[in-house]
Amino acid sequence: MVLRDKVEIKSPPERVWFYISDPGQVRKWNGGIRAIVPISAGEWAAGSRWRVRFEFRGSESNYLAEALEFEKPVRLVVHMTGGDMPVNGYMQEIYELLPSEKGTMLRYNIALSGAGLNFLSACGKFLSHHLFRPRRKRYLLKLKELAEVGR
Repeated sequence: MVLRDKVEIKSPPERVWFYISDPGQVRKWNGGIRAIVPISAGEWAAGSRWRVRFEFRGSESNYLAEALEFEKPVRLVVHMTGGDMPVNGYMQEIYELLPSEKGTMLRYNIALSGAGLNFLSACGKFLSHHLFRPRRKRYLLKLKELAEVGR
């Protein structure tokens, strides 16, 4: 199952990239993140790892995150394990930045196919996607606002 969203941002991809690839900036627009703790030293790159404390529907979970792909300023794939997923479960957040007439089209996908969800859990996540979509969209609109300020 893949949950999809997108937003048009009136800034170049390099500026948008700054807000999705820097831990301090990610916390400014993603209200579900309570903490990001680096494991790997230095700036994020392919192979970088960090811990994320994330709040969803009133409960918090800790995840281990790793940048599988880090193609500046085009594509970022974050692989996450732990949290409320089964032992071998995982999910991936995929950010794709495409140049557009207005600046940047950001496509944001969450791939849950490896999350180890049973049928009922998958149905619940799918319904949550549609019920909580305005919340996730609000996060993307906050990112848009941050990236467009000071243009």
